[in-house]
Amino acid sequence: MTEAARGNPERLRWFIDRRLAGNDRLELAQLAWNAHYYGELDSRQTSEVFMVGDLPAWRGDRLLGWLAGRLDPSCGYVDLIAHELWALLASRHYLATDPVAAGLRNRVEVLAGAEVLSDRSRRELGEVAYLLRALNPKGDR
Repeated sequence: MTEAARGNPERLRWFIDRRLAGNDRLELAQLAWNAHYYGELDSRQTSEVFMVGDLPAWRGDRLLGWLAGRLDPSCGYVDLIAHELWALLASRHYLATDPVAAGLRNRVEVLAGAEVLSDRSRRELGEVAYLLRALNPKGDR
């Protein structure tokens, strides 16, 4: 991620394409880590075991807010942010109608057209925009 933040996203894109994407267990572990890191979990975690075990319940609105706040083409790791947003909404459709998602559809659609994104990120953001339109038709238009 450090190289991506410095302007070279290729290793991060390789990781997303060849390791993270499609590996449900790893994607859930990544979401669990982010949920923990950004304050979604009520209980304190003393090891990484929670990421692959029985995860305490968490809603996702804090993580959604954090991810939405980083949807910026100038963010060096925007491809990871896009993939995490896609994975979060794919696993928690109800977040599409959450107040945190207000204004997100337009931002996602604009970012999906940014040339700095990988093809995967554009496709996943397109799916996010579709989900937001389908589940919250009044949305932010």
